[in-house]
Formats: sequence, structure tokens, C-alpha cells
Amino acid sequence: MLRARGMGAVLLLDWTKAADAGPDVAGGKGWNLGRLHRFGFPVPRGGVLPAESYRRFLYDNRLTRVVESLSAVRADEVARPDVRAGLDELGRSIEGGSIGAEWVSAIEAFLEEQALIGTPVAVRSSATTEDAPSASSAGLHRSCLNVVGAANILQAIKACYASLWTPHAVAYRRTRGVPDEAAASAVVILEMVPAECAGVAFSCDPRTGRTDLVTVSANFGLGESVVSGATEPDEYQIAPNPPTPRVIARRIGRKKLATGPGPTGGTVTEALAGAARRRAVLSDEMLVDLTLLVMRVHDALGEGHVPQDVEWAHDGRQFYVLQARPVTGLPRVRFAGVTTEPEIWSDANLRDVMPGVQSTLGWTILSREKASVLLGAPFRAVGYPIPPGLPWIRLYHGRAYFNLSALQWAFFDALGLPPADVNRAFGGHQPEIRVPPVSPMAGARGLARALRRGRLAVALVRCQARAPRECRRVWRWVEAKAAMDLPRSSDRRLQSEIDDVTREMDRFMPLCQLLNVSAGAPIKPLSDLLERHAPRRSAALINNLLAASNGVPSADPGYRLLELATLARHDAPARSFFTAEPFDAGAWRERLPLGSPFRRAFDRFLAGYGHRGVYESEIMNPRWGEDPTYLLAVIRIHVLSDCQVSAHSAEAKRRAAEEAIARTFRLRPEGLVVRFLVRRALRGAALREMAKSSFMKLLWWTRQLWLEAGRRLVERRVLAAPEDVFLCSRYDVISILTGRWDGSGLGFLIDDRRRCRERDLAIDPPHVIIGEASAPRPTRPAGGGSVLSGLGVAGGSATGRARLIKHPAEGHRLEVGEVLVAPSTDPAWTPLFLRASALVTEVGGYLSHGAIVAREYGLPAVVNVPAALEVIEEGEELTVDGDAGKVYRRPVRLSGR
Repeated sequence: MLRARGMGAVLLLDWTKAADAGPDVAGGKGWNLGRLHRFGFPVPRGGVLPAESYRRFLYDNRLTRVVESLSAVRADEVARPDVRAGLDELGRSIEGGSIGAEWVSAIEAFLEEQALIGTPVAVRSSATTEDAPSASSAGLHRSCLNVVGAANILQAIKACYASLWTPHAVAYRRTRGVPDEAAASAVVILEMVPAECAGVAFSCDPRTGRTDLVTVSANFGLGESVVSGATEPDEYQIAPNPPTPRVIARRIGRKKLATGPGPTGGTVTEALAGAARRRAVLSDEMLVDLTLLVMRVHDALGEGHVPQDVEWAHDGRQFYVLQARPVTGLPRVRFAGVTTEPEIWSDANLRDVMPGVQSTLGWTILSREKASVLLGAPFRAVGYPIPPGLPWIRLYHGRAYFNLSALQWAFFDALGLPPADVNRAFGGHQPEIRVPPVSPMAGARGLARALRRGRLAVALVRCQARAPRECRRVWRWVEAKAAMDLPRSSDRRLQSEIDDVTREMDRFMPLCQLLNVSAGAPIKPLSDLLERHAPRRSAALINNLLAASNGVPSADPGYRLLELATLARHDAPARSFFTAEPFDAGAWRERLPLGSPFRRAFDRFLAGYGHRGVYESEIMNPRWGEDPTYLLAVIRIHVLSDCQVSAHSAEAKRRAAEEAIARTFRLRPEGLVVRFLVRRALRGAALREMAKSSFMKLLWWTRQLWLEAGRRLVERRVLAAPEDVFLCSRYDVISILTGRWDGSGLGFLIDDRRRCRERDLAIDPPHVIIGEASAPRPTRPAGGGSVLSGLGVAGGSATGRARLIKHPAEGHRLEVGEVLVAPSTDPAWTPLFLRASALVTEVGGYLSHGAIVAREYGLPAVVNVPAALEVIEEGEELTVDGDAGKVYRRPVRLSGR
């Protein structure tokens, strides 16, 4: 950082100071380059003349009032001859303005400090309002290339200042509501790369809006010929998704011209020879290198979800980043049937499995990369076309949201399923898209939907048949992989293992989603059938018919923990450990002898369930095998409370429901249909949970691989702790493991991501986004209301004191017989169910994991109760009616149940 002599204001900032200064000082371009330099990206030498120097220049040259007088000019007035004449005169005044000798001295000192004396540089405007997500100002302001010497640099700086006042620039600001006083110009001074080739790359397809592609334009020489459109460059499209980026399209342009540095400054255009015109600018290997670099920029500056426009150059040895900014005005990829509808995004269902802020690694290897694999599976199974690059998921304040518009339309258009049914399946409270008012099963389209339903039914039967075999195969595959000596493997082998598990996920995830569908498919026809024959009892009958199947893997850990508690009471070392005050769960390995009955049983439990964890779909969260303190705390509560729970009540409910079905239908064929649908639903739920457990086994192994990568980066002094790898993107780590990057600057990037994470955690996010606006929260009953309504998912009723639990780690506060009130539940919550008398959650659907396990345990449950944690008061008495889907805030007498 240098100061002009006799001036108080900072005149020139190096990249480090530009990153600290922010866009209001360094401008959008300068700030982004400063950040990229700090984060370890290959940015040429240089720095920034801050925006305050522009304001000082206008003041010293008595142009401030001239500029202020133009603030009243409207966008539709810019083309008027008198306005254009005034703007031209202002531009000439700026370019002819005087600059003090202290500026020359400061720039010469800066060039010497940066080792740029006599070196050609680019002088580029960096307005404080450009390169922002809402207004990029791409190509709007001046850039001067191949400038040598302080005097020429100063003249180029004035040309950049003047470019703020072209008619085009003024009209752009007016149409976007950007006031002139906010549009000061910083100036970037950047070393010219002796480029063999250059161009632009986007972490998207800017023409179609696809965000699953990287698009590259390239030409020989400087990138000016590409940016200006002076020639037809090579164009490439690369699929960046793992395991390996691959080129999927290339078009060799008719490259008649190339731009290079002029002998005395500026640039010159040269004609290319015939062979050069036909030769590809970039090899496949170079395209992979560039794709990894562009995706790193996407994840660093775009926080993993804002596509980036990157100018690059290659000097024959490596790529350099010359500029990066957000892509604005990107088209949205949508189904044709909803192009006129507002786009609806919802966190329903996702709040069940990953309710918090996503880790960078989790987003880049799972949510972002695998959403299309998972959510598109049922539509691919029936041959229904999905628009290429359709975004199924997005980030908002760090949280994941489903594209509800796409899901509702796809289920409607492919299978005739109404949007209301999709909402019920996903849970939550969200609007519905508009669909044609005619029956979806009428006419030719209805026939096509009926045929797809038939294909789906066949696909679901087949997937249920092969699910046990596939789950066993996945389990064996992981066990075999886990037997390897991972710490002794090479970086190449580690990357290969990461690629292998990525491919295995791609293979297994469609089966998981089809099993999700198969678990829910029988529910609607079963409900319709019972509603016709037992209209006032249909919900209760369904809930109880699906209780106590003894085949739900997610329910097993709760029972096993109860058995462990019983064993601990009769095992002296275990009893001493669990009853000690204060309780130190972390000391279990030292306090529990290896040969004790409890320790042997607990080790067997971890061998079977150690791959599970609290909010286990987030790879950042530890698994029980790594940190079993949560389990030990649950066991301790069982030991101290002498909690005794059995499945007898659930079994009794199921038997009573079966007898009611027998009385209702007697020997009629509808009774056989009911029994068939119940069997399919029970088997579907069990297989769904089995597949979830197997997928978590895959995710456990994935976590071990990335932790190993983290340990290696700690050894290389790139990371401070192995767990910091979860704040890295996939492309960060792979670039280091493959030798494309040494990791310098990654620590700063992790610090930045940690600050962003804390920022997002402090935000109370909306549950539904319509377009880019938050939708209103569901209406709460006035004064809280004495009766709260939701979705009854497990039958029966129970009364108890409300215990508000926001995270499973708070489970020790739940006393036996209390009503568990929670935001949502994933399988990690289910051990708490055995102490609760009933369950109430804010979100969830009939097929959420909590609902399935509640039915298995015979625990009355009502989910999808809006703002339950805000309305219900801690300790108040609740009566939960799982048959009616009601929560009564004072004891009531339930008739007929």
C-alpha cells in the first residue's frame, strides 16, 4: 500500500489490501481479483487505484459539479443530442484533466514494488457498482492493454474514468436504478500475461441457463479478440461433475484473427495461417485444468451457487485468472408447462434430513452434484423427458431448497399426480402450481400418463425385488474398501477411491429414490379404498395397519439402546460409569473394560450402527462410530430412569385394525386388495429404511476418504485440522491431490467460508421462496390456539407435558412420558421416541423417517404443525391425537378411540 506524497488518501493498493478494502474502495473487479489472489488463485502481479482517487481527480479538475448536474438525466433522455454532447464534453474534460506529480511518483513506486518497471500492464476500470450479482456492467467500461510506463498508465487511468460517462454507461445505470454518486471508478493495474491463448469461461451455459456445464471460448493470443467478438473462437462445453470433468462438445472456430501486444503499446491484430485456423486452441488436458480452475472460482466467489464469468490466459505453462464476476441475466431451465408460473422453492423434507447450513464439501459432492441423479430417477424410469440441466435444488442463505415447481409439474405431467398430493408427500406448507383444470387421466395425455404409471409400477416391483441384494452388495463393497490401509495409499490411489465411491453413489441413488416412491405408492389407493368403506376411521386404520411390522431398520437402534441400558444395570463397571456424577461420556474407552458384557455388546452395536449419526445426510457431522457420546447419553438416561418400553401396544393396535378390516370387508375382494396394499406399504417402508442405512454406509466411507484427504493437507500445512476439509469444495481438494495447486491461500478461503457459515447460521430462513422473494410463513392460530392441526402419521392418542427439543443433543431434557415437540426428525432422533408419550413436529410427511419409526413404536404422532416450537409452551399439557391429526393444548376426552 502506497500513499501519494502530500496526500492523506491511499493511492494504490496491492492485492492483499484490495481484498481487505472491499468493493466500495477497490471496485468490483479489483476486489474480486484481490480475493482470488488471497485465496491462492493464479492472478498476475498488480493492484488497484482506489475509487477515492477518482473522486479526488474530479474535485481537483473542478468536474464534480458537472457530474452532479447530470444526475437528473433520465434513461430515455440519454439519446438526446444535447445530452450526448454534454457527455462527450465531460469525457474529453476527464481525458484532458491534470494529475499531480505525486500520482506519477506513487505509480512509479508501485511498479517498482511489484517488479513491473518496463513491463506491459493492463489498465482496467473497476467501478464500485460493477461485477455485482445484480449488475455486472460487463463490457461497459474501458480497458487499455499493453500499457508501459507511468505516464501512459496515467493517461489510461483517465480513459477509464471517462468511460463512466459514455451514453451507454449512463443509460445502463439509469435503467438499473444505480445513482451516479455510487458509481465511482477504481482502476486495476494488472501485469499482461504473455498469452499463447486466452478467452472467457463460464461456470454455466450463458445461452441456455444450464448450470451443470462449463462453457469455454478460446483463441490464440490475447483474449481481446474473443471478448470483442472480432473473430470466431473455439467453443467447448465440459461437464464438470465428478468423478472426472469430461468434454461433451467442441466446435473449432474459424479463427481468422488473433490479438497480440503491439510493439509500442496497445494491441495489434494478426491474420492466422490456415493450419492455425483449423487447430484446436485447448487440448482435453488443458480443458480439464481450466474447468477445475473455473469451478474453484465458482465455489470461492459464487459461494457454490452463483455462476461466474472468468477471463483467463495461458502462457504455455499455466492458466491465469484475469477477471471474475457473477453471470447476470441467466435464463432459467424449466419445464415448458410452468414457464409462466413463479418458481417455487421449498425446504420441506430437507428440514427433516439436513436442516442446517450446508457444508461446502457436502454441497459440492452431494446436494449439488447428486440432486438430478436422485430426484430424476422415477421420471427416467418411465421415460419421461427432463430438460437438460434442470436445477432440482438450490442454496439460499446456505440452506438447500427443492425446486418444488419442477417436482409438482413432473409428477403431474408424467403420472397425473396432483400438486396437492406432492405437497402431502413432501410435508411442509407450500403453494401449488396451477395445472390444467381437466382430469389428468383424460384424452391422449391421460393415456400416456396411464402407460407411465404402468411402467412405474413394474419398475417399483423390480426395484423392491432387487433392493435386499443391492443393499447387501453395497455393504460388502464398503466393508472390502474399508479394509484397505488408507493412510499408506498414494494421493493418486486416494483420488481413485473417491472416484470409485462417487460412481457407486451414482449407481445406488436411483434405487434409493425408487424405493422412496414405492413406500408411498400404496398409501393413496389404500386411503381412497378405506375412505369409501370406513370414512370416519380410514386415517386411524391406515396408521395402525402399518404399525409394529418389526421390519424397519431405523427403529432397531432404539430397541438396541434399551437392551444395552438393561445390560448396563447388571454390569458393575457399566453401572458405575453411567451413574457417576459428573458424567463424562468421552471417557468411555478408559472406564468400560474391553471384556465386560456391556463393552462387548456396545462394540457390536457400533459395528452394526456406527455408520449412522445425528443429521447424518450432512457429511460434516460425525458418525456414531467416531463419536458415540450421544448414544452413551441416551443409554444413561435409560439407566437412570429405568425406562421399560415394548412394542406390545403397537402390536395390539395393528391386530385391532386387522380385525376391523376383516369385519368391514368380510369375504369381499376389496379386503384382499387392502391386505395386498398394506403388505406393499410395509415392505416399501422397510426397504426404504434399509436403503437409507446402506446409503449411509456409503456416505460413512465417503467421509473417511475426505477426512484422509484432510489429514494429508494438515501434514502439508495447508489445513489446520482434518475436519477443515468439510469447508473445502471438491475441486479445491482434487486440484491439490492431482498436483494442479499447492493449496496456498486455502486457509484464507476456509476462514472466509467459516465467516459466511456463521452469517448464514444467524439467519432465520424462510421455508418457501417464490422467485427470489421469501414467502410468508404459515399462519398461526390467533393467541396460539387451543387446537393445532397437522398430519396424523401414527395412530392413537396420549397426554403429557410438552418438552421442546430443537436438536437431538438436547434429548437428555426429555423425561419419560413427555410429549416430544421438535422441528423435524431424522433417524438419530428415534432413540428419544422410546421415552416420549407422543410426537409433534413442525414439518414432515407420511413417509418421513420419524413417521415410519413412530408407527413402528406405536407412538402417537402429528407432523406438519406450523410453528409448533413457537406456539407450544414448554411444560404445558398436550393431548396428541394421531388419528385425527390434532394437538389439543388442554386435556380433552376423545370419543370412540
